[in-house]
Amino acid sequence: MFRYKPRQKNLLYLFLAFILALGVGGCSVKLITDHDANTFEEILKVSKKVD
Repeated sequence: MFRYKPRQKNLLYLFLAFILALGVGGCSVKLITDHDANTFEEILKVSKKVD
């Protein structure tokens, strides 16, 4: 069975942490769109019809 030396094991963990940080940092999710005046006006029109 192949065993890592303690220093190599620490470097492996550091490398994996670096890769994970790059992977998570590169992802972005935008749940809300930018303000759109036309959409806002349509929402107001529909809400007035509902009331």
